[in-house]
Parts: sequence; structure tokens; C-alpha cells
Amino acid sequence: MRRGLGVVRGLAVGVVAVLVGGVGVTGAGAETASPSPSASPEGRVVGPVDVRASLSAPPGDVAPAQRVFLAVGADVVSGAPEKLSLVVRLPAGLEYVSSLEDPAETKECVNAPDKRSVTCTSQSSPARPLAYRLQVIVGSHLKPGTDLPVTVTAATGDEPDTHPADNTASTTLQVRRGADFGVEWVSPKTSVKPGESVTTKLVVTNHSDRTTWGPGGVEMSTLANDYRLWPYEQPPPPCWADSYHLICEWEKAFAPGESRTYVMKWRFPKESAGRTVRASAETLFDDPEDPVPGNDEDELVFKVAKLPGGAKPSPSPTPTPTPSPEVSSSASASASASAPSVAGGGGNLAETGAGVGPGMLGWAVGLVVVGGGLFGLVLGWRRGWGR
Repeated sequence: MRRGLGVVRGLAVGVVAVLVGGVGVTGAGAETASPSPSASPEGRVVGPVDVRASLSAPPGDVAPAQRVFLAVGADVVSGAPEKLSLVVRLPAGLEYVSSLEDPAETKECVNAPDKRSVTCTSQSSPARPLAYRLQVIVGSHLKPGTDLPVTVTAATGDEPDTHPADNTASTTLQVRRGADFGVEWVSPKTSVKPGESVTTKLVVTNHSDRTTWGPGGVEMSTLANDYRLWPYEQPPPPCWADSYHLICEWEKAFAPGESRTYVMKWRFPKESAGRTVRASAETLFDDPEDPVPGNDEDELVFKVAKLPGGAKPSPSPTPTPTPSPEVSSSASASASASAPSVAGGGGNLAETGAGVGPGMLGWAVGLVVVGGGLFGLVLGWRRGWGR
């Protein structure tokens, strides 16, 4: 009999277990179970609220009066907050100016009356993530070395954030210090004989301990409007000549201690015997913050030896053209002589056939009197090709 009761008791326990299990899945038992997170339509995990702030700025230093774009954002990591705002705090010397390119920024971001903060608020419910590219202007009065700390903070109103440590992001911009550019001529000799070839180097060096901003350039001039005193070989593009000025430009910034060298070859004719030829070089753009402005320029002085026995140089068989509006079209006879090349690299037209120099330009200017449109065409070609 006891055996039969044991079987009945076992069946009763099994039935109760099944009933309790069914209630736990569909009824009140579900309240005591831990809910498992699920994904929202936006792809984020639905559960406790967690938002995260982000901030990034362009690499390198900033310059006075420069426009800088800050990438700021507030991302919803989990949950579905009803409210979400992002506050960007700016120091004195940085001013927010809307670029009016982003409709969301124009609608959702408001500048504070004191211009020290910008508040952006989500207009949807539940709140959507916030992301903007805010334009700020660096004050023109700021001195090099000034630090400009920027902070962004994300907030969810009255809803608690389960991970508040990532609700704030910050960075510090620094007003750039002036770069110490140096320009130097390097020549194996400065006393030369007529007809002797001399190879020189124009060296530009960043003496700073910081990377400089591009673009930049260096300019060389012979200080004499005489194509015979011009280098017969010039650096290739991006160097180009214009009215007895050789300009070499660069877009890429200079690394600390980096130098760039521009090679030129000179050969002075016998007509220049006994003369002194000067070639000046200087940086193309002045930097008011350059700590050592004295090395921004240099001068190369050639002393051309006199002919032996005191002989006087014979006159040139062709007239010397000068790039001037008064030059007549007869100056075209000297087009084969050495001249500054607009294209850079190879100014001797008779030897290389490259470039259009001041002699050629003088010829074109002369033709303006005869047929005005041609000079505009030649000049337009020169500008396009040279740059």
C-alpha cells in the first residue's frame, strides 16, 4: 500500500512542477526573472540608459584668425532616453560661428549670450544621437603658445546614466608658434671667369622643433633685368619664373629640421666681365611670428673677373631686350638667348628649347601695340603653365 501511495505522491509532484513552470513562463513568475536586453530598430541595445560624448579637432596647432571645425557628438550606447543634449564649452579666444551648412545644427544648436558655450538638443522622442561639425574662429589677438581647452558634455535630463564617466570629452588647441624658416645660398665660389659654369644651391630649412604649416615658397631675383645674368639651368616645377623672379612654392609642410634644396647653374658672358652680379632670395610669405626673421633672406654675390690684359669686351652682336612696354617687335631676334623660363628648368632656349623667358615676354608685350589680344593669350598660357 505504501508503494502505491509513493507512486501517487510522485505523480502529484510532477503535475505541480509542470503547472508552476507554465505559470512562470506566461504569468507572474516572469516578474522575478532577469529580462534579457533586446535591440532597438536603430541597432542599439534597449535597457539602462548610457550615452557617450565625443570630440575631435584637426591635428596640429592653430593660427590666429583661423577657422577650425570641431567634430562633436553624443551617441546613445544603450537605452532609449527621452531627452538628450550636448553642451560645448569654449574658452575666451574661440568663438562659435554657424556655417549654416547643416540644417540640423541650425535647428538644434544655440549659442549662449556670452558665447562661451553652445547647447545642442535632440528634437525627437525618444532622443536620437547628436553629431555636428561646429565652426569656431580663433581670435586674431591671441599670442603663440596660448592654450585653448574645449569640453563637450552629454546629458539625458532627469534620467540617470549608468556609465557617466564617458559623458564628457575634451581637447586642447594651441595657438601655433612661429616657424623659424632659414634661407641660405651655397656656392663653391663667388669669383668667376666669363663663360665659367658655376652650380649653386638655394637651401630652405625649418629650424623649428615643430612641423610648419603649408603652403609656402621662396623667391629669387637677380636684381638686374638682364637675361644674360640669369641661371641657364633652373629648378623644375613647381618652380617658375616671372619678370626676372624665380619662385618655388610648396604645399607640403616642413618637418622639424627638414631642408629643401633648389639647384641653379650660372654662366656669365664676356660682356659681364668686371661686373658684380647679385642674386637675392627670401621667403615668399612673411610670418609675423617667426622668432628669427633675420635668416628669412640671403644674398649671393658673384664677382665676374675682368678680361686678361685689360681688354674690353666686344659689344654683343644682338641688342639686349628689356621686358618693357616700349620694346619693339624687333626684340624677337634675341629669343634664342638665355632667359628665365616660365616652365622652370632649362632657361637656355637655344640649348633646351624649354621655357618662355623675359625676352620672349618683352617681345609679346611689344606686340600689344600692334595686335593687343596676342599678349593676353601668351600671358594666360604662361600663368597656367608656370603654376
